[in-house]
Amino acid sequence: MSSKKKSLWIAGCFVVILAAAIVLIVWKQAANTTPESPEETHSAMFQKLENMTHDELVSALENITDEELVDLANSPWNVLSKDYRTFDTFSTPFLDGQNGNPQETWFESDFWLAGTVSSVEQAREVAQDFATDFAKDCTVEFIGENDLYYQFRVIEGAADYRHAFRMNFYKDSVIRFSKPALVDSNGEPHYTLEDAIFQKLDYDTVLTVMDQQNPCGLYRYFEETDREYIYAEYRITGVGGDWGINDTVSLIKSVTRISKETGTLEITETVIKEDVEVPGTALYRDTL
Repeated sequence: MSSKKKSLWIAGCFVVILAAAIVLIVWKQAANTTPESPEETHSAMFQKLENMTHDELVSALENITDEELVDLANSPWNVLSKDYRTFDTFSTPFLDGQNGNPQETWFESDFWLAGTVSSVEQAREVAQDFATDFAKDCTVEFIGENDLYYQFRVIEGAADYRHAFRMNFYKDSVIRFSKPALVDSNGEPHYTLEDAIFQKLDYDTVLTVMDQQNPCGLYRYFEETDREYIYAEYRITGVGGDWGINDTVSLIKSVTRISKETGTLEITETVIKEDVEVPGTALYRDTL
């Protein structure tokens, strides 16, 4: 694939991945935060689930009531799985604040996946192509690599505000995306996990990659059989209301089966609860 196509492919992924990255930043910050006020205390439903065994928790989520889902959705930082495997920082702190220069303000976004490559040189080329398309004054820095991926920092320069973000490229010896995954039905470049093929199929690698692809779920579990790996995740989604219309929340269960023989993925989703109204969230003119 040409450098230009790779750059377009990355640009197509950017909005979705960056949105997920922002949610991950909030979750990571919250993981190290002790609630200090009633507004930050977890809901009764969340605390109830936290004290359950795995089997009890799964049963509770599969049979959750509307009232319980609303209560759970209102809980801050509602992540029950505390052992998600995230991308490494390679001991390179995120840029934030003034970084020693009172004339500048820095902010660095969290990680997002930029695809798969065969070498660090190819990763650098794609990162540089994207940076050039993203902004004229972008620079690219190599952060590090491990057995799974390469990591770069893209910096957008400005006179008084500088933004940066991390790009991670999986090594194609770990996972690859098939050619049909690079173009959707409208001819737009993108990739989807459904079209990925694992090349490295040990337990730790598969779990790490799946976690990095699904960093914002409510609860997840991972199982291994003789023929496949099973990655199951529960997540809460929401839709904002409008004038006279309440917000709604849904509980989704996603199950990914990874074949040990072929490395292919089969993903199925089940809607456990759909469009449950959150009372008191509708907008009215006299409340503005």
